[in-house]
Amino acid sequence: QRLEEGDLLSSEESLRFNRFLIEGMFPAAIEGVYVSSWRYVLFIYGVMGILVAAMVWWLLRDHPRLHPWCNEQEQALIRGSETESLDHEPFPLKEILTCPSMWFSAVSQFFINVAWLFIVTWFVAFLMEEHSLSIMERSLAMTIPLIVGFFGMLLGGMFTDFMAKGGRSLRRARAFPWGGGALCAAAAFAVCPLLDNPWSITAMMAIVAFSVDFAVPSVWAFTQDVGGKYVGSVLGFGNMFGNFGAAVSGPLLAYISMEYSWDFMFLVCAGVLCVSSAAGF
Repeated sequence: QRLEEGDLLSSEESLRFNRFLIEGMFPAAIEGVYVSSWRYVLFIYGVMGILVAAMVWWLLRDHPRLHPWCNEQEQALIRGSETESLDHEPFPLKEILTCPSMWFSAVSQFFINVAWLFIVTWFVAFLMEEHSLSIMERSLAMTIPLIVGFFGMLLGGMFTDFMAKGGRSLRRARAFPWGGGALCAAAAFAVCPLLDNPWSITAMMAIVAFSVDFAVPSVWAFTQDVGGKYVGSVLGFGNMFGNFGAAVSGPLLAYISMEYSWDFMFLVCAGVLCVSSAAGF
């Protein structure tokens, strides 16, 4: 539209326009340059999912005593000194709904997902629109935060276990890495509007991924601390609100991208992570 109206494009805008034009006119050739086909990726993921489902169906049991691979010595170690009751107690719905910590957990998971989804949804669009990175560069930039997040998950689990040792406060052992991780992620988002280099912003997204994943083991450990035999339901309660946050993230960030700016989107993500951090603490 600007070209039709006689406007002149800057060199950066011309470069971006020409690349989009070439990718649109020769999609098959461009696909051959970058990847053979995206369909193979979906086939691989689908087969891996089926294999995992088959393993779960084959191995999973309702109780260790029902599994043929769990011998009597292992069952005694799992039971410990307590005598297990086979009576079915009523589900503690009232206790769950009236527990403040459960609602703080739900709030934290809701808002942390609103911000974290930026990495796997809008970060690629940001790199393309604002910095004109090629497909291969965008793929690399997307991969870096997710790989770094893997190490954050491992270290976060080790850290919360370390803090819980020696009679230390169990609440602090969960709350500190949980709230602290979300706060560090908020700081990384808040720095992004001050940066011009796409790889510097990618580094900030890596810090976001690391910090969020650093907090996740504390979230899971919290559900085991308070859930007991109902850990699945307690985990599902918080995770449900986390999924609500993921569902809200898409349309919210889309609205911000259309009505405001990328810098404002970074600040919104930082703000919701501050809320998540406060709830985590």
